[in-house]
Amino acid sequence: KDDTKTQDAAKNSVDPEWAIYRVVSGEGRERAMPGGGMQRTAKWALNLMMTGEEAVYGSGQAGGARSRLLSVQDPPFGLTTKDEVSRVVAPFADGTKANHGHAGPALAAFVAGIPPAKLREAWARRREYYLQFLSGKHSAADRMSSHLALVELAGVLFEKMLEKHGVPLGADPR
Repeated sequence: KDDTKTQDAAKNSVDPEWAIYRVVSGEGRERAMPGGGMQRTAKWALNLMMTGEEAVYGSGQAGGARSRLLSVQDPPFGLTTKDEVSRVVAPFADGTKANHGHAGPALAAFVAGIPPAKLREAWARRREYYLQFLSGKHSAADRMSSHLALVELAGVLFEKMLEKHGVPLGADPR
């Protein structure tokens, strides 16, 4: 949802910091039933991607939100101008719209063929790398290192799956 700049806050936007806390908690609000007792609480496991012109978290009031985010604020691929970024990103966006729904199932099938212990070990190695890298640089290095390790491992697995099918991107997930 990209409504961080919406004027009609009551109708069209969501407080990004609130959304972060709701998503990472993994469950909805507890609600009472009219006759007594509690309703079943919704539960989920997912990731949330938010885009916008400004950082998701405000200045100081959401320290916890910062430790739950992987914030990317620089242009991708070392590009510096909006036109450069558009030339690179537009084909990805067009391709995604035209071909959505194929890579996810293929990646899931590829990952299902890897022993879970091997995946855990690969994640743990990456987590240790990021833990050392962030130590003393970030107040939530333990949590952030877990997230970064997962994102990097997903990228490595995606690249390996594409290689298997003869269409590697040649990207470095780190």
